Amino acid sequence: MTTTNLKTIEALEAFLEGNQLAAFAVLGNKTQRYDFVRKTLVKFGYMSLSKKDKGVVIRYLIKMTGYSRQQLTRLIQKYTKIVSTTGIIVLAMHLQRLILCLFSTLS
Repeated sequence: MTTTNLKTIEALEAFLEGNQLAAFAVLGNKTQRYDFVRKTLVKFGYMSLSKKDKGVVIRYLIKMTGYSRQQLTRLIQKYTKIVSTTGIIVLAMHLQRLILCLFSTLS
């Protein structure tokens, strides 16, 4: 089984609850692990998950990266801060464009 087939929270839960023996190779360097964490958070839409589902994603990341829960919490906080800041910037750009469109149609 490859982890690329895990596309839903239910699939993650089944993977984590599996009682078959599995060997995990923790990703190579720090950059690869951070990138894996970021991609996983994006893939599962971490920001919009329920608290229970966020816990499943965190358990999966603990298993796959070898990081502690505390380290993952810090990484996820950095990710959410970047996402929320980026979202505000994108929203501001859209509002600016909307205002420009409104003023150009009025004149």
